[in-house]
Amino acid sequence: MGDNEFGTLWAQLTGEQMLVAMADGRARMPRHAEPIGLSLREVVRGRVSLRWKPSEEACNSAGQVHGGYLAMVLDDAGAMACVTLADRYRPMLTMSLHIDYLRPVLAGAEYVATGVVVHPGQRRMLADAEITDAQGRRVARASGSFTPNLSYDGNGQPSS
Repeated sequence: MGDNEFGTLWAQLTGEQMLVAMADGRARMPRHAEPIGLSLREVVRGRVSLRWKPSEEACNSAGQVHGGYLAMVLDDAGAMACVTLADRYRPMLTMSLHIDYLRPVLAGAEYVATGVVVHPGQRRMLADAEITDAQGRRVARASGSFTPNLSYDGNGQPSS
């Protein structure tokens, strides 16, 4: 998808609709998502579900996925949940993120990350996120606050 097509979708779709377009392949995911094995699975107003299959490159010297990758996925889940409430797609800026690491995460296994908005403020939104394994066990959880990045204009490009 070219920048013109992306800009057209950006100008026409709500935040929720744009994430649905990303989930079904009509719009590209954020650039960091593909290299870390992250894709949108389900999008509804106030909630998103992502599929995550971390690679060996994400592992620390102990052979487990580094916590920084878990933080990135939890941050994305919370921020994307907030995006679903916006009248236009805008990247979210993370104001705070508190994480609890509960179980090891292994490369090659598939996980589900879910984000849910718990406070839909105008300037500051709060969301909870969690990552679960194939057995439905929670491996990490987070709560965060997010604000829309207002430096982006209606065509998906940074304002000057």
